[in-house]
Amino acid sequence: MAAHAGMNRPAVCTFFRRHTGKTLIEAVNARRISVAKNLLRRKDLPIQHVCFLSGFNDVPYFSRLFKRTEGIMPKEYRRREPCH
Repeated sequence: MAAHAGMNRPAVCTFFRRHTGKTLIEAVNARRISVAKNLLRRKDLPIQHVCFLSGFNDVPYFSRLFKRTEGIMPKEYRRREPCH
């Protein structure tokens, strides 16, 4: 991303934060959680698979971050949401 913008990495991170109010990592993780929420509505996909499909590489980290952002664990979210 930095090379594409013609900037170094710290400059891109600073620019992004100034213009969005979020760090780049926060924005990427928010997008990943959004994708995970959509995937969790598919009851045929195991939560581990949802984790990997949404861009996370570690199931425990995914679960902790999901709980921190959504207030409930992925399994509980799935139970509450209607199927697709």
